[in-house]
Amino acid sequence: MYREKMLAQGINMPDSLPPPPPPLTPATSNDPLVRSLFDAGGTVVYEKMHMWLIKHACGTRITKYRCNELKPAEADAMCFVAQHTTIPVPEVYDAGPRHITMAFV
Repeated sequence: MYREKMLAQGINMPDSLPPPPPPLTPATSNDPLVRSLFDAGGTVVYEKMHMWLIKHACGTRITKYRCNELKPAEADAMCFVAQHTTIPVPEVYDAGPRHITMAFV
């Protein structure tokens, strides 16, 4: 119906939709951590610039991964908030220079 309206207005419309975009995959999939997550069945649930959220196959954990280094204070702040307040934050399981693995909420 929309296509017919556009054609009636003289706007050229394609006969079919373009193919869907390829699945999200970090460009740095050569990184051992990212490769192991994908090999274990992990999936990218969010991608922005040089940062990815990769959901583990178990479904209970997620890893925030960046090409550049993460700020180490981010994981420390999450742990501090969890210990000293009642604000719900994901439990941090592991943190490194380019990743934080936490509970999936």
